[in-house]
Formats: sequence, C-alpha cells, structure tokens
Amino acid sequence: MAVSGLAHACTAVVQAPIIVDRDRPGYSDSIRMIWDDGTNVSFNGCPNTAPLELTVDLQGAGLRWVMDFDFTAWPVDGPLPLYETGPNSALIGFGFFGDTLRPLRLGPNTIHFGAGPGNAVPMLFVLSRGSRMEDFQTNVSMQLSAPLYPSLAGTVPISIDMRFPPTTCRMQDVSEVLQDVSIAELRDPGDTAREKPVSLLMDCGIVIPRADIVLTDTHDPGNTGSVLTPTSDSTAEGVAVQLLSGGSEVQLGRPWFFNPGGGGVHTFEYTARYIRLADDLKPGLIKGEAVLNVDYW
Repeated sequence: MAVSGLAHACTAVVQAPIIVDRDRPGYSDSIRMIWDDGTNVSFNGCPNTAPLELTVDLQGAGLRWVMDFDFTAWPVDGPLPLYETGPNSALIGFGFFGDTLRPLRLGPNTIHFGAGPGNAVPMLFVLSRGSRMEDFQTNVSMQLSAPLYPSLAGTVPISIDMRFPPTTCRMQDVSEVLQDVSIAELRDPGDTAREKPVSLLMDCGIVIPRADIVLTDTHDPGNTGSVLTPTSDSTAEGVAVQLLSGGSEVQLGRPWFFNPGGGGVHTFEYTARYIRLADDLKPGLIKGEAVLNVDYW
C-alpha cells in the first residue's frame, strides 16, 4: 500500500500595515486611550498538536519607555508598557491579540499562540499622557518568526502621524483712559491714584480652552514688575501706569496655566492706576501697553 500526501509549510500572512494619520483635538487630563488600531495575521500550515511558539520582535528607533500602566479596559487587562517619542508625544503601547492580549515590549517577545491554523491581531494603542501633547510621527515594526519553523516570517509595519490641533478662542482688545490726576495726588514716590478696572474678554464659544498665558510689557518684554514702560509718545515724566490683579501688583512675564474646565466667555480682571516714580514730575500724557500672550494646547 502506498500513501502520498502534501506537506504544508507553517507561514504567516500579514493582511496590511497599521497606519495612523489623524488629528486628535484636545487631550484628556488623565492617561486614557485615545486611539487603537490593528491588523490581521493568518497562520497556515502550522501544527495543531501544540501551541505555536512565536517571537515578536518589536523595533522602533527613538522610542523611550515611560511606564508600565495598569490598564483595566478591554482588550488590555493588566500592565501595558508605554513608550514616547519625546516629552510631549502621546504614549504608545503594543500588543498581540490571539486568544488573549499579550502586551509587547521593545525587543524580542515570546508568545505561545493557540494550536493549529488561526488568526491573530497585532495591535497599537495610543494614549493621552494626561498633560500637554504635541504633534508626533514615528515608525515601528513587528517582526514575526517561529524558532521551530524557519518558513514562518512576516513583518507588520506601523506608521503613526498624529496631530493635536489646539482649541482657540477669540480675544477682545481693550483700551482704557484713566481720569486726569493732579500733582497734589502724587506728591511722593510710590504714591498711587485713580484706579480703574480693566477687563480682557476671551470668547471660547462651546470649546474648552487650555493654555499657557503670560502678561508682558509691550515695550519691555523682560519687565518682571508691575509698572508699564511709557510709550514713545508719552510726554509726562515722573509717573507711570501700574497694573494690579485681585488687589495685588501683577508680576509681568510670569506664566500661568489656564484650564477653566468649560467654554463660554472668560474674563481676566485687572486694575490700572497712576504711580509716582522717583523722577521729578512733569505734566503731560502717560501711556502704557501690555499684551496677554495665550499659547493654546
């Protein structure tokens, strides 16, 4: 009796690369998933008597490990290694999903995949880092092999280009005129007079802004005090315009993080007043200008 048959090599076929090319406006205040993607890999001609031992070699130039994050949302259950391309990139994780999800680390990973022919899904996870994020691009590859089956070889290319366009708001310029002041009201250096509220409006509509904000002296950006530099068309001497916020002198050039938690119209309240300087007084016009720089993210 003669028996003939055809032996099939154990192979892996990668359906398609993983390509992420997206805008993701805004960010989360916590570490959470903002995008996931994957592709299908089919295994054919592999033995069905025992689990298939795979080596998944994860390679990504420029990726740096940040943390193992204890993830509790499907399909991740447990610690997921997270990587970054820079201090303000999103966080990136990788996994290999067969009967369960195996988190992947950079370099070789050994995975035992269920017996016989079947499918698996290499996966990419992009997470908000819980703070400011900038646009980033990177390329990663998952190289598949099986120590016992040299015929099995495949590569899953991964390309990520993710952008984080900021939400912006409309700002309203404001110009205020202080009441005239007499020399008698400003007799000594440090005397102040004629306080007047100055309100700057930020109209955000329905969007929720997040921004780094700094108030600077238009004519001396290095000014860290509260007294504005007189404009070139000022004619008065020995007096200047001083700015206050909440009853205290402002500190020009000092940034702060603005996160109101909601949209609508937001108001920045200041007070302007005259302040007597050490120089001799000379009547005339005194002007000062400041700019509120808003860096949205």
